Amino acid sequence: MKTVPAWRRWLLLCALFTLGLLYIAAFRAFRHDSRNFLDAVEDARARAYAERHPLRTLPQRLVFNHGNPEAGYLAGGWWPPAHDGATLVHTPARLLLPLAPPRRAVRIDFTLDAYVPAPGATVTLTSRGRELALWKVGDTPRLKDASVVVAAADQRDGFLEFELHLYGPRKAWKGSRAAVTGAEIALLLRELTISAVEPAAP
Repeated sequence: MKTVPAWRRWLLLCALFTLGLLYIAAFRAFRHDSRNFLDAVEDARARAYAERHPLRTLPQRLVFNHGNPEAGYLAGGWWPPAHDGATLVHTPARLLLPLAPPRRAVRIDFTLDAYVPAPGATVTLTSRGRELALWKVGDTPRLKDASVVVAAADQRDGFLEFELHLYGPRKAWKGSRAAVTGAEIALLLRELTISAVEPAAP
């Protein structure tokens, strides 16, 4: 029986190890690029929808349940809405709100649930790279005081462009959306109300 030289066995082992590393690198690159591609598609779709459906009157209450037209304003980063709202797929998740002119300061009150039982997680709201708000997750999933005022000067091209970021402990909430321990925390956007801010009296 002919034996394989040791150097060939080591060469085969190194080749298999290299192929494994290449496979992992290719998988990570594909996942990253495919997610970027899907986000770009969702961003373009949301922008087109927002351009056709400007918010002409305020206040407006938008409920992000399955089947509601408000889902059209959700850009990249969200699962398709379920019966109780839209869940963040990855950070950041984007939202486009089109305001018909004239520009004015607006207040937005979010109804957001972050499914993390222990305090420590945070949710930040940014617009075009600037942080507008930071909310801390408490002992219950509902975020408290999840409101923000956006000045007229911060609105460009008739759009409010928001990004929601979720950071913190990766623990599951033992509620209606329970997940296995160690699963990524989820952020659920249920609804928001957008209203005009009255100018201060002189």
